[in-house]
Amino acid sequence: MNTLEAIQTRRSIRKFSDKLLPEETLEKILEAGTWAPTAMGRQSPIMVAVTDRADRDQLSRMNAAIMGHPEMDPFYGCPTVVVVLAERSFPPHVYDGSLVCGTLMLAATELGVDSIWIHRAREEFDSEEGKAIL
Repeated sequence: MNTLEAIQTRRSIRKFSDKLLPEETLEKILEAGTWAPTAMGRQSPIMVAVTDRADRDQLSRMNAAIMGHPEMDPFYGCPTVVVVLAERSFPPHVYDGSLVCGTLMLAATELGVDSIWIHRAREEFDSEEGKAIL
């Protein structure tokens, strides 16, 4: 698949298999994220792949509470969550993090992996519970 094809065919998925990705596939997706363009070439966003079910479920509960739907799984059953954290003291941090997210999703598409962009990580990690995780 070429880049244009990945752009044209990527879709947000809202129902996932409960199988974890093969480690080498996840590593390829994460490597692509390290190549995302960032302001001044700083490559400052950090990607955290969460594959432990208890940790993933904790993030899901926190995200759902912020969203106002505590009964919902905002990750739609996906067993792997990649959290992208950006350095807030750097003014273009939102743009840098967004470019990393977009690159991750395009790489996933190219590798035949479904994905979706979920918001509210900022609110999660601003909470006392989130700060304790970091």
